[in-house]
Amino acid sequence: MAFVTTTVHKAAIRAWLVSEWESDVPVIFDKQGRRPPASPYCTVNLDGPRTLGGEHRGAITDNGIDLADPNTADQAVALHQRIDASINIYGPDAMDRARGAVEALGKTQVKDNLRSAGLAPPHERPDPRNLSALVKTAFEERAQFDVSFGFGAVFTDSFPLIETFEGEVTLYKPDGTVRSVSSFEAP
Repeated sequence: MAFVTTTVHKAAIRAWLVSEWESDVPVIFDKQGRRPPASPYCTVNLDGPRTLGGEHRGAITDNGIDLADPNTADQAVALHQRIDASINIYGPDAMDRARGAVEALGKTQVKDNLRSAGLAPPHERPDPRNLSALVKTAFEERAQFDVSFGFGAVFTDSFPLIETFEGEVTLYKPDGTVRSVSSFEAP
């Protein structure tokens, strides 16, 4: 099962990033490589998902039986997953914008917005790094940090029901010789 980044997830991440910024800064969900817009701007590269631990299977439900195929049943399967976001902020006040976005992760409204989009806010706040540098003939301010969001993925696993099963049991004496062989069938 693949994770598909939805418009809802991207909107929640965008709202979180710009929640502390005074001006409208474009947030671009893309890998770097295209011609950048005028600064200031922010790029977000989403990576994942990564499954944390194993799957958790729920009870088998007979109310999930497909009437077209009464020999199958359904079982809910839940996965705890993580998606990583690499945030790069370019332009004037890049470090201030990064610090503002990181501090906003502690605000109840930001956490609630992320949760309502199905994303769990990180337990620890990241540390922004100042990556400002001379680019061609001009100094470019740049800040970068990575943050991880948890989320749950739930899907239904359909499988055939066992109508009957057959087997054979062999009982041995202490000396290793066969005592008896019995066949069985259970509906």
